[in-house]
Amino acid sequence: SLAAKRNMLLSVLLGLFIFLALFVAFMAFSPSSRDRLFGTALWPALSHMVDKGMRKYKEDLFGNAHLHGRVLEFGAGDGVNLKYYANFKDIESVVAVEPNKFLYPKLKAAAAATAAAGASFVTTPFLGTLEDYVTAHPGQANQFDFVVCTLVLCSVGNQDEVIRSVHNLLRPGGSFVYLEHVIADDGILRVVQQAINPAWHAVTGCNADRHTAAAIAASPFARADTAAFIAKGPWLVRPHIIGRATKE
Repeated sequence: SLAAKRNMLLSVLLGLFIFLALFVAFMAFSPSSRDRLFGTALWPALSHMVDKGMRKYKEDLFGNAHLHGRVLEFGAGDGVNLKYYANFKDIESVVAVEPNKFLYPKLKAAAAATAAAGASFVTTPFLGTLEDYVTAHPGQANQFDFVVCTLVLCSVGNQDEVIRSVHNLLRPGGSFVYLEHVIADDGILRVVQQAINPAWHAVTGCNADRHTAAAIAASPFARADTAAFIAKGPWLVRPHIIGRATKE
């Protein structure tokens, strides 16, 4: 009967809701499981597609910055950006910082492949957060010409603290080069981002509602040139910003 079918559908939907609620709760209280999911399933499945959608913006970002000297990238993931760095012959060295232990082997493999392909620089992978790197290398203040992050500031714990660490690592005149997704300015997307963010963060470790451009503008950097754009990809993580902040 129609009533029986309706009750069955409601039971299925209720069961699905309970499953999703328990899954989100489990991921929220098990960061290692979330890292495993992201590092072994989500990012390997999405990395190529995301990079393809961002390729033009990355090429413009890195090309306009004229990367050279000592470069540090944090949240380097599986080393997807190393192929872009290989186009710059004046880069002396790259430190690639990645906290996810499940992505780290892929980063090391990408570093070795980049060297084998004849890159002008040596890539040094580091397993840990940017804060871990700073703690392990206390003499690295004012040592880098560029610090790079792409789609990373959405997932760091304390965004303001991380940006201050970036500023401290750079030499005077050095640049922070970034590409990030941020909260929508207004409309239904902004409401959805704010509403769904607790569950989204619990599962992915990413925040859909970050005010990253404002955080960089309010940081110690002397100047920040930031532009907004809409890239192909999931509706929830739009719009994006791209920019370069300079240290005096």
